[in-house]
Amino acid sequence: MRSTQSIVFALLFTTTVVCSQNAHACAPIPEYRLLANGERSYDEIKVLSEDVLIIWDAKTGTEHFVRRANFESDSKGFGFLVPTPT
Repeated sequence: MRSTQSIVFALLFTTTVVCSQNAHACAPIPEYRLLANGERSYDEIKVLSEDVLIIWDAKTGTEHFVRRANFESDSKGFGFLVPTPT
């Protein structure tokens, strides 16, 4: 029985490692331009690098979010949505 559990665990672990992907939860929201035909045109925004530090202070119920990022875009402005654990 123990051998079977070890094999199942090893298979699940291997599957998780092999099949896992990076999560891209953050979302840059580009500014848009209205075209003559009424459609919206968006500039692409690339996140070149990003470092994030999230600190949760359970005593005060305070979350601190510190971020350093580099972006590349032809857009004049954009917003950014960042989901954080609470």
